[in-house]
Order: sequence, then C-alpha cells, then structure tokens
Amino acid sequence: MAKKTVAAGAFKQGCLALIDQVAKRRDEIVITKRGKPVARLVPIDDPRDHERRLLASWRDQAKPLMDDDALSEPSSELTDWSALVASER
Repeated sequence: MAKKTVAAGAFKQGCLALIDQVAKRRDEIVITKRGKPVARLVPIDDPRDHERRLLASWRDQAKPLMDDDALSEPSSELTDWSALVASER
C-alpha cells in the first residue's frame, strides 16, 4: 500500500479525485495541516476479506485441538464392522 502526504488545502480541492485514487489503487493518504499529520484516508477492506481472515484465525486456533489421526483413521475398537453388525443382531 503506497503512502502519500497531502496538505489539507490540496486535499480540500481534490477530495473526490483523491478518494477515487485510494479506492482504486488501495493507497493511503496522510493529510497534513501546517506540516503536521492530522488525518489518514485509507481504503475500506472488502467485508469478505475480513470474513476470510476471521475464519483462518479460527482454523489456526482449532488446529492444536484437532487430532489429525482421529479424523483420518478409524478407531481401533471399531475396525471390524462386520463383527460389530453381527453382534447387534
């Protein structure tokens, strides 16, 4: 993300064009007044990007809780399904 600095007066004159630039190029603009930063114009994230990051975070947190072997291999106690079914008859 590019960062650009614009004086408040220039921002006031070119506000709409600068907003379009931020949206299109995903730039960040720091607005200054008398040479000091007073505001920042940044693009808004796509809500779907936020959802994807949140889901990825949850998945990462759940990984230590999940036993991959338990999900990929049948339980050793129930490996002979035909014996299990026969015993229930």
